[in-house]
Amino acid sequence: VRSRDDAVLATLPVTATPVEVDIEIDTELDMGASVPLAWLGPGYEGDYISVSRPGEDGYVNATYTREGSPMRLLMPPEPGPYEVRYVMALGSTVLETLDIEVLPVGARLYAEARANAGSELEVDWDGPGYETDYISIARPGETGDETYTYTSDGAPLTVTAPLEPGAYELRYVMNQDETVLAAQPLEIVDV
Repeated sequence: VRSRDDAVLATLPVTATPVEVDIEIDTELDMGASVPLAWLGPGYEGDYISVSRPGEDGYVNATYTREGSPMRLLMPPEPGPYEVRYVMALGSTVLETLDIEVLPVGARLYAEARANAGSELEVDWDGPGYETDYISIARPGETGDETYTYTSDGAPLTVTAPLEPGAYELRYVMNQDETVLAAQPLEIVDV
């Protein structure tokens, strides 16, 4: 095509052939988990594999195919039915889908119901222990935390109590979307 007048100077017929695409992943997965996934596909620049809500455009989480196969894909922070999709970057074309079910996960906290202001509160916990999950102390009904300690510190761990006395909550927080998996009342008392 000549640029000055868009005249076609030469043509050559080409045939576009379909690409083979396959996704291998468990079909029941825990919410918030980073799970292994194997794939076969063109792996074009910008292609990605996503987890999305059925019938909706876009995605909750995605990993580029340049990460190779197998790769890891982060599951959504809410349970329910989802689709894993191979998406070709060109035109955001979905080449393959696989239905999955994201299962709920829970957590439990074991700690005293009262703590002195500024003290170290020992907390034992059960939960998924995903990277960057944490145990926090926060005001009831509020987002944000007064203090926290990452679950990567193990169980039990210690969390520093706030300096201001009052009613608080001890929380297990999944870092993805700040999802609270467990909470219990905590009273901070003056020393």
